[in-house]
Amino acid sequence: MAATERDAVIEVYRRLVGNGASPNPRAEHRLAVLTGEGPSALSAAPDYVREVFDELADTFEEKLVSHLSYRVPWDLYHAMQDVRPPSPEGGWRVLDLGSGTGLCGRIFKEYVRGISNGNGSDERVAGATTTTAMTTAAPRGGAMVGCDLSPKMVLKAQESEDYTEVRLQDVHEALRQEEAGSLDLVLSADTFIYVGQLEECFALVSQALTVGGLFAFSIEELMEEGKEEKVDEHYSAEDSTTAVFHQPSVAQEEDDVMVPEFRLESSGRYAQTHAYILRLLAAHKLELRATVEVQIRKESTVPISGRIYVTEKPGI
Repeated sequence: MAATERDAVIEVYRRLVGNGASPNPRAEHRLAVLTGEGPSALSAAPDYVREVFDELADTFEEKLVSHLSYRVPWDLYHAMQDVRPPSPEGGWRVLDLGSGTGLCGRIFKEYVRGISNGNGSDERVAGATTTTAMTTAAPRGGAMVGCDLSPKMVLKAQESEDYTEVRLQDVHEALRQEEAGSLDLVLSADTFIYVGQLEECFALVSQALTVGGLFAFSIEELMEEGKEEKVDEHYSAEDSTTAVFHQPSVAQEEDDVMVPEFRLESSGRYAQTHAYILRLLAAHKLELRATVEVQIRKESTVPISGRIYVTEKPGI
C-alpha cells in the first residue's frame, strides 16, 4: 500500500473511531494494526473479540479444522503426552483459557475423567470432530473449566458437556477467580494470538498452578525478518534455567537490531517471539519441559508458523 493511500485509510479509521456515534471495536483494532497506537496495539479489546467470535461461532470448527488445517489442540495434547500422559484415575483441575467451541475440553477430558477400558476420546486424532461419550463422571476434585469472551462460544462449549463449568470471562478474570495453587493444568490453544502482551497472564498462571502443575500453550511465532529461530524440541530443567533464559526485558537485541517481543500483525492477530516466552517463563518461575515448532493454521493456503510449549511450576 502506497504511503498516500495508507494515510488516507488511516484517516478514515480515525474518523470512524472518533465520531462518537457508537463504539466501533473493529475500526479501533484496524487502526492499531495500521499505526501501532492505542491499547489494541498491546491486546485486543474485549468488545472486538466478542464481536468477531460471536459471528464465527456456528461455523468455527468446520472452517478451522476442515479448511485451514487447524490442529493446535491436538498438537498440545501430543506434547502433553510426552511430558505427562493422563492417568487411569484422572482427577485434574484444568482451566482452558479461551475455550471457544470446546475442542480442548473434548481432547483433554481424560486428564479430568481418567482412562478406563478404552473410554478415551477419538478427539485425540487430528481433524476428528465427533465426541465419544464417556460414562464415568469426573473423579472427586477433578474439573474442566472453560472461559471465553464470546457468549455464543460459551454456549457451544456448554453444549459439548465436556466442561464442568464455562465462564463468560477474559483470561485474566478467569485466572484471578482460581485459588492460588489450585490448578493442575492451564491450557491456551491459539488464544494468545488475541492477547499480545503476556506478562500479567503468566504471572496469574504461575500463581494459580499447584506445585508440579503444567501450563501448555501455543503462540503464533514472531521472527526477525530473514532469520529463522531453531531450538531443540525438548529442554532439561538445567538447560531452561541457565543458558536459555537471559533475554532483555523489552526487546530482543540481535546484530544491533531491536526485535519487538510481540507485535500486532497485519492479519489482526498478535505474534510473540520465542525469546519473549523464555523470558516470561524465567521471570515467573516456570520451567520449560517441551517446545515444538508447528504449523498452527493456513492463511490463503500459506502455512502460519507457531510454537507449542509445555511448562511446569517446579517445587522449591
